[in-house]
Amino acid sequence: MKRRDFLKTSAAGAAIIFIPGMGFFSCTKNSIEPTVDAIRTRFISPPNLDEEMGGFYIQFIEGKDYKPSDLDLNSWRLKLKQTVNGMVIKQAELSFNEIATRFQNNEKSFFHTFQCVGNTPAGFQMSNGYFSGVPLRMYLEDPQLLDVDWSQANRVYFRCYDGYSTNHKKERIINDDPQPLYLVYKFDGVPFSDRRDASLKHGYPVRLVVPEMLGMKSAKAIIEIEVSDRDEVDGYWETRPVSSDAPNITWADIPPMKINSRIYDPVNYQKVRKGSTYKITGVAFGGIDPQSQTGSILVR
Repeated sequence: MKRRDFLKTSAAGAAIIFIPGMGFFSCTKNSIEPTVDAIRTRFISPPNLDEEMGGFYIQFIEGKDYKPSDLDLNSWRLKLKQTVNGMVIKQAELSFNEIATRFQNNEKSFFHTFQCVGNTPAGFQMSNGYFSGVPLRMYLEDPQLLDVDWSQANRVYFRCYDGYSTNHKKERIINDDPQPLYLVYKFDGVPFSDRRDASLKHGYPVRLVVPEMLGMKSAKAIIEIEVSDRDEVDGYWETRPVSSDAPNITWADIPPMKINSRIYDPVNYQKVRKGSTYKITGVAFGGIDPQSQTGSILVR
């Protein structure tokens, strides 16, 4: 398991359990032995803190330490193209500034919780942050850009700077169902062009955020988007089986969201005094229900 991104906290969100009330969760160590100290909870997962201490779970295909720092925004362009029978019929390019300013009135900022494809029950490979972007279809359908002909398309492919790739059915993009698929260019309110460490790790120069799916479908460091009449599910995770027990089921169009919950404080084997009042902090995460389009709730 190499490529891990993340999932969402607005309508999809992570729920916090607190009595009477405390901050947000982030990733924590998945320990089964007695824990001495409680893990500090945070509203936004710090990008530079080790994941076992509550930091943001980060990984590119090249590993945790990889960052696309040698990518120069002065020359970088996001390539958009539409292909039919392998031939390019439409194409366009966008600079970072064009991406960040073209649809400013449609920009949305939201909290998002990512869960890794390899996360285990009560695992620490879950993190949250604050992202800003625009529904991807607005760029693809713009008459002055790609002006995509959806009647000649089946799937949209995303290729990334580190060699990672993923794809989505066209319906997922054009129907905004259950929520828009976002092209994101800010992390924690700071444009990726700022080139801070968090930007370089979490999406620079642009990334996807797909609310209801595991992080593997939210590609980051995107360099090319292809709208194609092909309907192949080729991609880094898409061709891999979900488990050895189900070799014919792959991580293709709807990676199953795993319900995840854990109490972080009190810690394992901590003694509590009978008759005393304690504050309990934890997380319950379930993603988006495609039928009801509702997510987890905040419990106080």
